[in-house]
Amino acid sequence: MLLDLSDVLKINVYELGKTYLKLSSELRINTPAIDPILYIARFAHQLQFAEKENEVALTATKLVRRMKSDWIHFGRRPSGLCGAALLVAARLHGFNRTIDDVIKVVKVCQATVRKRLNEFGDTPSGKLSIEDFMTVDLSEEQDPPSFKNARKKIRELDDDNKVKDLENQVVEFQKQIEKALESTKRKSMYSKYAEEAGESSSVSSSPESE
Repeated sequence: MLLDLSDVLKINVYELGKTYLKLSSELRINTPAIDPILYIARFAHQLQFAEKENEVALTATKLVRRMKSDWIHFGRRPSGLCGAALLVAARLHGFNRTIDDVIKVVKVCQATVRKRLNEFGDTPSGKLSIEDFMTVDLSEEQDPPSFKNARKKIRELDDDNKVKDLENQVVEFQKQIEKALESTKRKSMYSKYAEEAGESSSVSSSPESE
């Protein structure tokens, strides 16, 4: 694990990870996905929960399992899921751990932890109360967040297209109204001219007064 190597070698984990990814790409090495649950106990110990360490770790493990069921782990770094799960578990057990406290241990940025929290919050499990989450195990799985985002963008595009169609209809309707008004205006002008012409004709045909 890169975190272990960085601790032993005293090397920045981000630099080590960057080098590892470059070597993997050049050598075409496909590394199998690692189960985030394997890191929960270690991270929980580093966050110092004292006698409640096992309880926090078990709750975080349950959270990660639920995230995996909802495909939040798909294409995600294990540390990010662990950080989000441990932050929630710590709060549930009365520990006031901040995101900064967690990211110092799991070695990810704040944005990563926040994204995992938001993604979990968008699932049915994330909307359960504490008591329900600990006792209820929802059987229905959710689609990966990337799929949800893609569908959302498609819906937004559809909505944009509907708005554009509606705007085009309004413009066309406006043109028809303007055309009708112009036609009515012309008719009224012709009627006025005809009326004036009729009056002129009647005047010219009448005998001159002496």
